Amino acid sequence: MKQGAYQFWLASSIAFCYLTTTCPTLAQIVPDATLPHNSIVIPDGNINRIEGGTQVGNNLFHSFREFSVPTESTAFFNNAVTIQNIFSRVTGSFESNIDGLIQANGTANLFLINPNGIIFGRNASLNIGGSFLATTANSIIFKDGTEFSATNPQAPPLLTINVPIGLQFGATTGEFGETTGGTPVSTRGGIRVEGGGHNLTRDENEAVISTNRPDGLKVKPGNTLALVGGDLSLEGGNLTVTGGIIEVWSVVSGQLLVVSNNGKLNIENGENNIDYGNIQLSNAASVYVSGNGGEIYLSGRRVLLRDGSAILAISREMEQAGVLAVKASDSVEAIGNTITADNKLFRSGLLSQVFDEGKAADLIVETGRLIVNGGDVAAFTFGSRDAGNVTVRASDFVELIGSETEDNSITGLSSQVKPGATGNGGNLLVETQRLIVREGAQVSTITLGDGRGGNIIIRADQSVELISSADDLFASGVLTQSEPGSTGNSGNLTIITGELKLLDGAEISASTSGSGNAGDLFIRASDLVQLSGSSGGYSSGIFAQANDEATGNAGNLTIETRQLSVRDGGQISTSTEDIGRGGNLTVRGVGNTEADLVELSGISPEPQGEKGIFTPSSLLATTNGTMEKAGNGGNLIINARRLIVQDGAQVAASTLGTGAGGSVTVNASESVELIGIKISPNNDTFQSSLLARTRSPGTGAAGNIEVNSPLIFLADRALITTDTRSGDFGNIELTSNNIQLRQNSSITTNTDTSTGGNITINTDTIAALENSDITANAARGFGGRVTVNTQGIFGTAYRENLSEITSDITATSELGPQFNGVVEINTPDVDPTQGLLELPQDFAPSQVTQNLCSLVGEKLEFIYVGRGGLPPNPREALNLGVEIDRSSSDSATQQIVEAQGWIVGENGEIILTDKLPAMAYGSLYSVACRAGV
Repeated sequence: MKQGAYQFWLASSIAFCYLTTTCPTLAQIVPDATLPHNSIVIPDGNINRIEGGTQVGNNLFHSFREFSVPTESTAFFNNAVTIQNIFSRVTGSFESNIDGLIQANGTANLFLINPNGIIFGRNASLNIGGSFLATTANSIIFKDGTEFSATNPQAPPLLTINVPIGLQFGATTGEFGETTGGTPVSTRGGIRVEGGGHNLTRDENEAVISTNRPDGLKVKPGNTLALVGGDLSLEGGNLTVTGGIIEVWSVVSGQLLVVSNNGKLNIENGENNIDYGNIQLSNAASVYVSGNGGEIYLSGRRVLLRDGSAILAISREMEQAGVLAVKASDSVEAIGNTITADNKLFRSGLLSQVFDEGKAADLIVETGRLIVNGGDVAAFTFGSRDAGNVTVRASDFVELIGSETEDNSITGLSSQVKPGATGNGGNLLVETQRLIVREGAQVSTITLGDGRGGNIIIRADQSVELISSADDLFASGVLTQSEPGSTGNSGNLTIITGELKLLDGAEISASTSGSGNAGDLFIRASDLVQLSGSSGGYSSGIFAQANDEATGNAGNLTIETRQLSVRDGGQISTSTEDIGRGGNLTVRGVGNTEADLVELSGISPEPQGEKGIFTPSSLLATTNGTMEKAGNGGNLIINARRLIVQDGAQVAASTLGTGAGGSVTVNASESVELIGIKISPNNDTFQSSLLARTRSPGTGAAGNIEVNSPLIFLADRALITTDTRSGDFGNIELTSNNIQLRQNSSITTNTDTSTGGNITINTDTIAALENSDITANAARGFGGRVTVNTQGIFGTAYRENLSEITSDITATSELGPQFNGVVEINTPDVDPTQGLLELPQDFAPSQVTQNLCSLVGEKLEFIYVGRGGLPPNPREALNLGVEIDRSSSDSATQQIVEAQGWIVGENGEIILTDKLPAMAYGSLYSVACRAGV
């Protein structure tokens, strides 16, 4: 049909529709006259067949003044099957409204360009053999510089076409109530996809069920579905590809590259100064890929998912998924949820799931800020292949916020091995300035199957802040864990930051509740690690543990920091509840140096846990098994300049079962200070202490305590102790320059039926005052041994029994003296004459006054010689040569008078007198030393 005939037919048809009520809905597709060979539109009922256009090689070009497809109508590009690419542009001033079907022949890729904007209604669909790209770019620029422009349709004619091609965007405006570059708000230049939501739900294991999900916009398997516009929104809309690629880009200005690769189209940055727009998914919208090579890419300034909207990559059977990547220069946000048809919550977020033997998609988020509020970013495996890795890079911060949910689900970042799965969990990496996790959100890798849990690595240059809980049920935190019934090991957990703060019941944990081992937990906070506050009956804590029913071992826990502060009942512990071995707990400075300060203070402000007991702030290495479970506890090592334990806090290695307790080693280059007690509201007393003990009814051996510091100071009932009920005793060894015990403080190695432990103290000086004791006592066994090697000991001494009023050193047994231990106090054999010189015996008193006047200006000495003179040498007693008359006297008692003077007798003795005679045995005179007198 010729162009003039077509225009006459179209005018006649429109006139007929105005005169009747039975005309079909017409597609609003109006060609323009800007091509060498213009497009031709032939209506055929509800189908509008598009013919003509300009062909260059295997590429076909169409140009329209208007292009819209109403509901239940079809825009059919009737191209030759040899065509590879169809480029169609809209040169008029109206947006395109697509609520019907767009169709093309063969495997041609279809490009739709309308700078005014494109709206896909809920009935919009695609039936094309190749890829589909809808864009609000101004033009397509080919590699040789040829341009196919919608805003300048009078450009030079198309002569040669080469790929890759570029999309050129001009300045446009925002769609989310914001302005760009000072221009007024407008929807012009945006792309909107409408729909009724995804209708997705999840089963009890969180597997996504997509049976009732509508496809929305979908291309054939192995192809690309691309929406590239200004601001872009999916309002309940759905995008679907099997074994292909979904590209969603929001660009206000700049240039993108479109690269053809085996029939797929990939979008890439064409330049560095791109001005991005916004992408929003709302009303349970979805972007969904599955099958081999399924990939999703979103790029914009701000990417927002809300109302249960989701971006999903699912692989089944032998399918090999690719990647799910979201990049936003400003922020990525996953907020809220939706209620599914089966009355379940479906959270907003990004999901990668693998079943059977498929390969999971990796999940990547790169942005300035990631905010997850009631949503999740997660990778799961349900089969024999590994879950995808989760990587988050946010140049500013990552904030994860929990929510009150009826299904007890956890929000945040996660990687999981689901029940029955043999594949391993993916690793989870977070790199940012600040990580904030609050109100019950979590960063976690979990295994509930046979596969190993993934590792977590967090690098936050400024800080990691974990705060509070959700519904007093889920603590905000970071954790790797193996759940009950699982056989896989849990992953390792590494946090590297400037400051780490756990507040109001938050926690960090690497644990196992199955037969697999828990991972190691490593924390490096260059400035500070702080634990304080509680929530819902749980204080803040850092744990490496093998839980009840776990046969696996706990991992090691290492903290490197300049300052560690634990308050309000906060706990840092390695523990085992069953037959597994407990891990070691090490606190030190960054790079295996010493920390400046390790400080523990106080007890929990409220009862803790299911037992409702108050707990002290503590560093713990414990085994909490039963009498039938013999897991050994780990060791506890502290390397710091100062260690302060006060107001009832504790540093302890203990055992509750038959397993051996670990040892405690403290190396403090300046001081170890244990000060004070704390009495809880229910009148429990907590002593500030270093402990290595077997708690009742345990029978395991207590560990040892070793402290090396220039100053060891205990005050106000503070305690260093190893005690055991019936297991092997623990020993205490203290090496110091100065040890002080004040106000009922004590150092003990007490036992019940076992031999008392040994205490070895090496110090320059030791002072124990105010009823402070050092004891190695036993109730029903032999007393231990106390060895004190010191230069000086003050305020205390060995005693056979303890006293309530003195400071004592004892090694007694309640069975009797024959069972007492040994107290050995070693002080050096000091020779008081060492270094003294013998003085001449012929001391002449008359020499004292010689040349006195000449010595007045110099140092003067008064020497009392005495009548007996000097002994033969300093080692002999002074003999005054006076015989004492010891006979009794019957003379009357004489009145004692005050001496008024003194005289020198003829033998040189000093005689005190009640009055001074004018002249006696010698003359009293003064010496004048002034010249001329």
